[in-house]
Amino acid sequence: MGDGQVSSLLVVTAFNQGGVVTRSQALEYGMTAAQVRKMVDAGRWRRLARGVYATQVPVWEQLAWAGLLQAGEGACLGRAAAGYLYGINGPPSQIDIWIPPGRSVPRRADTPVPKVGGPTARRSDDRDVARAEQEMWNPWRFHQGARTVVGTPPRSGVEETVLDLCEEKLHQVFRDEEPEIWFLRTCPATARGWIRTVIRPVLESGLTTYDDLRAALDARPLMEGGSVIRREIREMEEGRPIAGRSTSVRRREPPGGTHPITD
Repeated sequence: MGDGQVSSLLVVTAFNQGGVVTRSQALEYGMTAAQVRKMVDAGRWRRLARGVYATQVPVWEQLAWAGLLQAGEGACLGRAAAGYLYGINGPPSQIDIWIPPGRSVPRRADTPVPKVGGPTARRSDDRDVARAEQEMWNPWRFHQGARTVVGTPPRSGVEETVLDLCEEKLHQVFRDEEPEIWFLRTCPATARGWIRTVIRPVLESGLTTYDDLRAALDARPLMEGGSVIRREIREMEEGRPIAGRSTSVRRREPPGGTHPITD
């Protein structure tokens, strides 16, 4: 294979992975290490992480694939990253990725990656490098946990995604309260309204049902804010508006946990 040539198999692999390839895939399909370096040095490929490259100017989907390829088989996008693919929210700058239990979590990237649409650093010009560094950050956040993996790119199931997003939001609402009042918490109407903005799009698009969401809640009895989410599901199903008063919730400290859990 001559310089700058890429095998058809590698082209197909990159297409199936949103325009992202790994160094090991390039070597497997006939490229040499020197050829990979030349593709990067020439600006034809852009390094997203150790041994992971975008074959064109990075877009959000390529950063998502880069995180998945670092995480390995069985990994999936979660939280707002999966929510974007389900039409719940816009593309998040922080890409959450779930890794099956027992698998090692990739260490934080040794160098940040260029922001989507940002300039690409050139070694020959220090000013370009300095400007590019201002537009760089590390987009991936890895978690260990069992999730149902669906779709391409792989993502958590729609019900799991909804619950993960709601749990994260409610934890942000509750986390600043004092430990001595854990057993009498309130959930403001604004937070309950946010829960509905997460649930409503997937119901309207037919991706899930009220019963499926309740079943997912049943499978996570110690979930943060579970009682609040269950109440909103019931009131949405009955066509009720968001109550003006706050909702009391009972909470307890989970064994070995780092934040309280809603009963």
